Amino acid sequence: DSINLGFMASSTSGWGDSSLLCGNSLLAWSSSGSNCQQNLATIAMMADVLRSKGIHWVIINFPMSPYYKNTECYGYCGPPMQTAQDIILNLNALERLNAFFHFYDAHTDGINDYVYEDFYDDHHLSGQGAVKLSRRVDSIVHTILK
Repeated sequence: DSINLGFMASSTSGWGDSSLLCGNSLLAWSSSGSNCQQNLATIAMMADVLRSKGIHWVIINFPMSPYYKNTECYGYCGPPMQTAQDIILNLNALERLNAFFHFYDAHTDGINDYVYEDFYDDHHLSGQGAVKLSRRVDSIVHTILK
């Protein structure tokens, strides 16, 4: 019995068509709201604690269908687009301030080199896409540990 740590070798079904729906993602919250600000403060605090212990932390923004850039939401279950972009800016700023915190944005607002065959559906990678992402994360980790 092997442990797959969340990996499910899924076939390629693609990222769907351009008529993507937003799930329950457009709840009325923004990056200036108290929950979001508390979560960002918690991430910054955890990054500082890990830095003090010499531990690197990598946060990954996984790729999703490029068609989400034409919707109001950042992914099927994501927040409103502007909220997500504000959070990404905050994580990029934290990365510049803390040499032990690393943010890898593999989605980049849907403008990336992940292709249709790299996806199982609009917000999950296929086995092929998982291999591509895993190789990139492995490269990032090796660069950090040099």
